Amino acid sequence: MKKTGNSKKSKTRISERAKRILTVCLAAAVIILIVLTAAQKLGNMTISTFTSDVKTYFMSLGSGDGYPYSIDSDRVKSISVNKSNLILLLDDKTTALTSSAKEIMPNSHTYSNPVMKSKGSRMIVFDLDSGKFRVQRGSDIVFDGTLDKKIMAAAIGAKGNYAVATYGKDAQSVLKVYSKSGKEKFTWNFSSERVTDIDLSPNGKFAAVTAIKSDNGEISSKLYVFNLGKEGEYVSCFDYAGTTLLRVNYIK
Repeated sequence: MKKTGNSKKSKTRISERAKRILTVCLAAAVIILIVLTAAQKLGNMTISTFTSDVKTYFMSLGSGDGYPYSIDSDRVKSISVNKSNLILLLDDKTTALTSSAKEIMPNSHTYSNPVMKSKGSRMIVFDLDSGKFRVQRGSDIVFDGTLDKKIMAAAIGAKGNYAVATYGKDAQSVLKVYSKSGKEKFTWNFSSERVTDIDLSPNGKFAAVTAIKSDNGEISSKLYVFNLGKEGEYVSCFDYAGTTLLRVNYIK
């Protein structure tokens, strides 16, 4: 009988412990839900961005071997900064280095001529030799696609929208801007100009585009500003004769 009594007490203790664990888990779930709901109302976070940030946090735990960090310079195509991390585009992958040189968030690619544009933890990686591109947030690939024409320039916005310029069929260049969900929101055809660079405004509502053309052997450039909510027109256009504009940054 004593054995039976001990067994009952043991079962009771296990049951109480399970209840406590369940209570803690439920409380944690409620807290996370409240944080997500509040963040969504403020427009600063979604479930996907939350999980991506959590994943990045846990990947960054621990230390690397410190700097200097050794890597073959021929492999490095581009470097950008996101807070305390370095974001690297290599010839075969994208990756990030923490402040202690720990490598996190590696993502391989097969692009022959890769280019990366980034805003914070968001980036768009594309291949100049094809129509292939992908949109990333941290270690997550948000979108992976292939266009019919070769890509000449692209950009990612802080809000998650992105822009891609390709060679056109009946135009020299074609600019397309997409929402963060991949829906096409804006299109512009450049009849005689080749797009060299794109940048999106911090609020995601405008785009700045540089383009070049040649008239009678003389190079000239234009800087366009587009309101992405108004199809078929630009806000302003600036001409630069005898000048080649290769980069543009949209500043508030």
